Amino acid sequence: MRQAWTDDRMDDLVSRVDAGFAAVDQRFAQVDRQFEKVDQRFAQVDRQFEKVDERFVQVDRQFEKVDERFVQVAGQFERQRVEMVEMFEAQRAETARQFEAQRAENRELFLALHKRIDMFWLALGTGTLSILAALIAS
Repeated sequence: MRQAWTDDRMDDLVSRVDAGFAAVDQRFAQVDRQFEKVDQRFAQVDRQFEKVDERFVQVDRQFEKVDERFVQVAGQFERQRVEMVEMFEAQRAETARQFEAQRAENRELFLALHKRIDMFWLALGTGTLSILAALIAS
């Protein structure tokens, strides 16, 4: 049996189709609002990342300053080390010179002492011989 399309049935079909499209439109509006919220959240995250990036740039600059300071301090240490090496070398040379001068002076003193000891033994021997000769002669 064939049913005829009446105006009422057509109106009902149109109203159901319109209601379906309205529901779909409403759902798309909800999805659009959710996407707007997501976009806002992404914008907020982007702003936070920009702040983090700015902080990283600041920290990077501070590390560059620290690196520069380390280079300066390392240069100062190197200059101080070179200066100390030069001072120690100069002191070593001066100490070696003084020891050599002292050694030469001690050598001269020992030679003079040996000469005096030799003269003492000579005088003692001569004196002993003179006494013996005097004793023998008497």
